[in-house]
Amino acid sequence: ELAAKETVVCGQNEHWMKTSEVMGEVDKQSIALQKGCTVAREIRKNVFDVLGFTLSAGVSINKTMAKLAGSYGKPNGQAMILPSAFSEVLENIEIRKVRNLGGKVGKRVQDLLPPDKTKMGSIARLLSLHDLSEALGGEIGEQVFNACRGIDFEPVKETQGALTKSITAFKSFPRTGVDESRK
Repeated sequence: ELAAKETVVCGQNEHWMKTSEVMGEVDKQSIALQKGCTVAREIRKNVFDVLGFTLSAGVSINKTMAKLAGSYGKPNGQAMILPSAFSEVLENIEIRKVRNLGGKVGKRVQDLLPPDKTKMGSIARLLSLHDLSEALGGEIGEQVFNACRGIDFEPVKETQGALTKSITAFKSFPRTGVDESRK
């Protein structure tokens, strides 16, 4: 069942349990994240019950990290990234996978790094705020500097009347026994 699927928790520590279990004493941020997981699970369940569509969801303390968490929950689940896991997650995430870094800005950042350094953690280790601001401009440089550390001050905004960006549909077919690569 869709709602029974547990949340994948990145950065789980002794204060966190499976999201279906009762939490011990934790701070306000942890409680807010827990509530976010509950809301996400309920939305996913309701969409599935009404429309028959599965969704993935990401929960964290800011927009960038929540979007990254959503990729851990795919194709039909949800994930939460705790602040304690930010550096580990970013150490292993490709620069182009991060919000606002998939296009020209990401390419410019990548050009500042050695060719074999393609992860967000490389930015944090190898480029200073000065380096990024000089190459990208002050505001964008600061945003990239913060992003590679899991910091994002951009507020989540309600969008009314926005068109859906994408819907993916697919059909899996059984193997035919014909090896397409040999044709």
